[in-house]
Amino acid sequence: LPGLKDRIVVIVDSSDLSEAAHNDVWKGDRENVRATGIGLLYRDKVTEVITNSEFLKELQRRIAQEEIENLTEEGQTELFQSLVDSDPSIAQLLPGGSVVTLPGRIGRGPREPDDFQGKYSPTFLNLIGRAVRRDGAEIAVNGSRRVSFETDAANDYLTRPANRGSVSADGNDGRFSLTSSLYNGRLTINFTSVEGEVVPGDEIVLTIALQHEFIPQRVTEQLKLRVVAERTPAPPGPPPPPGPGDGGDEVVESRGLPPTRWLTRDGRSIGDDETDPWPEDFNDQDGGVISELGDDQKVYRINYDNAHFRRVLDAERTDISKRVIVEQYRVGMLVLMMGLEDAYSRLEQGELKNALGEYIDEIRRLASQGAATVVMSIVKTLPTIINPAALEDADD
Repeated sequence: LPGLKDRIVVIVDSSDLSEAAHNDVWKGDRENVRATGIGLLYRDKVTEVITNSEFLKELQRRIAQEEIENLTEEGQTELFQSLVDSDPSIAQLLPGGSVVTLPGRIGRGPREPDDFQGKYSPTFLNLIGRAVRRDGAEIAVNGSRRVSFETDAANDYLTRPANRGSVSADGNDGRFSLTSSLYNGRLTINFTSVEGEVVPGDEIVLTIALQHEFIPQRVTEQLKLRVVAERTPAPPGPPPPPGPGDGGDEVVESRGLPPTRWLTRDGRSIGDDETDPWPEDFNDQDGGVISELGDDQKVYRINYDNAHFRRVLDAERTDISKRVIVEQYRVGMLVLMMGLEDAYSRLEQGELKNALGEYIDEIRRLASQGAATVVMSIVKTLPTIINPAALEDADD
């Protein structure tokens, strides 16, 4: 639940533990849990309660949705599209890892109507995406895959206190773990391969069902999951024209531009852009921070008051040249920060990834700090000092 990390405090009432249990659970500072059998059991129980809380899951989903809607920048999408067009390898940094050209502006799906009225008992469940319906969905043997469905279930269908609905997958037999979210007629299910339960080449046909206690019958849809050693990005190029009922949601999900936001020393606005103030311990050498929202969604916050960027910006004399510098810095920082996220996400699960995960926020901070130091030099200086005229032989 990364979107809740800096927003809520969880208070655990452990007053019923015996004095001996207290001593087994906590170290002398009363802040850190001991690595004892009782201490680890206590931590696991607390983790289980938090992880399985439907209220917290719904709060996580709502906060992530609000962050994405509030922070998605339209002004830079065309610039980023041009960058991807000139270097398609940049597309592997995007969620889904494939280049997709959409009609109109990229980075946003169709906005759901605010007055969406779902039904207490859903009447249909349809798989979104012609390619997924035709060929099934690829999932890596040690990876995850999100699949979306269209339905008319109300937003609180999976979270309401009475007659709560549920999502099931007949034919799963423990091969995949499932988490799901529902909002404005869209059911998104995240499938994660269970280690040792699937091998490359497996094709598992699941019957996805929505049901609750008083529903006359389940609404179902079939989904085929194809297990591969590693998911490979689709080759760049425009997709086929959408057919009736194809929607465009899945394409938007795989091609969306991550939202960005400026960080400033004092939280002042930059033009029409709202900003956030520096986090604690931030300074003018930092490049930015990455906030996780869950389901592979992230917000990239870039330090506008970085000393190296401001030195270049302040040297410009005209407003148009300053605007160019600002967009070069923003897109350059976004690409470099996304590069680290892409490399980390492609690491196989294991001891190395677990060890790095303990310090991923510190690694991100150092990487963005290093990127901010050099990004403007790369953008402005290299093309002028390294070119055919500078490298050709004097006798040529």
